[in-house]
Amino acid sequence: MELLSTVRVRRVLRRVAVASLLNTAAIASASAETPPTIDDVMPMRVGELLASAVHTSHLPGAAIAGSLESGLPSAVELRLDLRDDHDRTVAQRTVFYRIAFDLWEEIFRLQGPGEDRTFPDLRSLESFLADIPRVSVASLDRLDPRERHRIRVGCRLHPVAPRETERLDEWLGGETPDAQEARRNANSASEREVSVSLGRVIRFFYRGQRDDEEIASRFSAWFVPDDLPEAAASAGVRE
Repeated sequence: MELLSTVRVRRVLRRVAVASLLNTAAIASASAETPPTIDDVMPMRVGELLASAVHTSHLPGAAIAGSLESGLPSAVELRLDLRDDHDRTVAQRTVFYRIAFDLWEEIFRLQGPGEDRTFPDLRSLESFLADIPRVSVASLDRLDPRERHRIRVGCRLHPVAPRETERLDEWLGGETPDAQEARRNANSASEREVSVSLGRVIRFFYRGQRDDEEIASRFSAWFVPDDLPEAAASAGVRE
């Protein structure tokens, strides 16, 4: 009886997963909103570090908003490349902001480098992402102080955060112990086939978001490290 209940619970969870992910996909494909953009990249000195502020518009976007409303954690990824005067990459940095919606408290939570914030509504979350605080890019002692450099920032959206994607993939594919037990106790071959088919459908939708592609990018103006403005160290820098 207990095993039968486990199977039934998993059927319900699969239906919830299907509904949530189909909802996310529908919102992403049907949305006619302006896509997210990177509006400005502002290099600065913070002590012995090269840092940059990033100004954006329309983040996190409709796909992530729909995913959050369905209870699925999402993520915004920024990739910062420091280029020299010959356009060679001399330093790289990836900043990952994980975003989730607490269905019980009805608040948004953002976690990232030096950040663990809550927001009462989507508008306040959008306001934070519009003016991303300074993020460290490289140590200034690695750079030629008189050579020109610039920073390229690329943005990727993950409507379903990668960690949750991996968990769903393992569970739906029957790779976790609980999923394997439920599959062994399925009532028939047709039921097992339905389970596999649902897994394929869900994977199709959440992988169909194409979150491996950049949705926006921008270069900073050229700068010379010795000429950069000094930002107040007391304001902090995201390591």
